[in-house]
Amino acid sequence: MVSFNQQLSTFDYFAPLVAFVTFFGIVFIMLFTCILWFCVTDVERKDAMKKWNHCKVPAICKHIAEENFRPKNRSTVTSSAQ
Repeated sequence: MVSFNQQLSTFDYFAPLVAFVTFFGIVFIMLFTCILWFCVTDVERKDAMKKWNHCKVPAICKHIAEENFRPKNRSTVTSSAQ
């Protein structure tokens, strides 16, 4: 007769935990690299920081303001009296 009893060790019980951590670790990395760096524009970041009031460090706020309100093309900002 065939015996279907299995002998499980403590490592076998940790396999679902390892799979869970691995899966959500990969999802977390993909979220913060792909989505936040490549899909969210600077204007959206600035608006979100203003909305949630996370711009409390003056140096960060100054940097964001300089980046967003800098003229796009400085060569066109010349005087016409030349």
